[in-house]
Amino acid sequence: ETERAKLLSERVATVYRGAFERGKITRDEHDQRLARLAVASGFDVLAEADLVFDTGQVALRDGTPPPGPETIWVVLGAAGQVARRRDDIPGHERLLGARLYRPAYRPGLVELLVPDGCHADAVARLAGFLTSIRRTVVRQKAIGFSVGDRMMMAMLRAGLALVDGGVSPYEIDAAARGLGFRAGPFELADIDGLRETQDRLIAGQGADGGASATDTGLLASRILAGATGKSAGKGVYVYQAGRRKEPDRAVLSWVENRKADPEGIVARVDPGTALQAALVNEAARIIGQNAVLRASDIEVVMAKGAQFDPDRGGPLIQADFAGLLGLLKVMKLAAPLAPDVWQPAPLVDDMVKNGRGFFRRPFA
Repeated sequence: ETERAKLLSERVATVYRGAFERGKITRDEHDQRLARLAVASGFDVLAEADLVFDTGQVALRDGTPPPGPETIWVVLGAAGQVARRRDDIPGHERLLGARLYRPAYRPGLVELLVPDGCHADAVARLAGFLTSIRRTVVRQKAIGFSVGDRMMMAMLRAGLALVDGGVSPYEIDAAARGLGFRAGPFELADIDGLRETQDRLIAGQGADGGASATDTGLLASRILAGATGKSAGKGVYVYQAGRRKEPDRAVLSWVENRKADPEGIVARVDPGTALQAALVNEAARIIGQNAVLRASDIEVVMAKGAQFDPDRGGPLIQADFAGLLGLLKVMKLAAPLAPDVWQPAPLVDDMVKNGRGFFRRPFA
């Protein structure tokens, strides 16, 4: 524990030193912040803490002092990790989850995962604290993965289904950028690591009322070939010196041989529209489960967390302006490729039937 505390202290010092060297903070700010840093080891300190950020990497043993009654305990990760900590700390009403976006020390988005029974004061105090340090906070129910993860996994599952049908992953990434994303699903998979991405997809099977089965296809093939992502120099893309990436001929060959679309659906579906339909369908599932307070919360997550171009308004407002009827037709057409991705959610059918959109705008 002492060694862990030392490493943590050194890491914090490295972050602040980098901020000073880049001119983000002054020397006085650098010195004052490090002077306020106190590092301790052992579980006893938890009982006196006002706020605990828990990475889930440390097992709480029998006899560990429980958190104080006013301690806000924040589990960093998916709702499943929140549930496990609630088993470790039974009866604690101030335990909730948070999904932070990298790098965590910079202002950005935080998704609060609020389980049933969580004390409202804990949610309000945590949201207030995060807002005070310039974070954008989106509250959601702690069921399955966060909204951001669910939306991006839906787009990746759609991409994998299209790849299985013979579409190049590089065309899919280009289509995602055309929608307004800074990077496509396969670019992001390479950055996160293909093994980690595959594990996340498998863990999400059925957890959110969406995917019931996940064939990771291309990802599994690349992992078996030792191409595990950007850090390895090769994943879906090949990475050259200076981080320049290029398509991999082995991937294109795999896609050509993989073609699994006996009904010829892929030839009738535009990749960009198919990705948009997958996003809209997953958003409708999220809203239908009352996982967020409003549709605009999903738009905020897309813009602040998934780096969707805010000038384009977000995928849901785009869908409202374009008209959901066309996307519903695409969902029904593409559903045989991956029912967990494109089988229309009841809310989509309902909105089309009643002539309204996510923001109650008339269809185009």
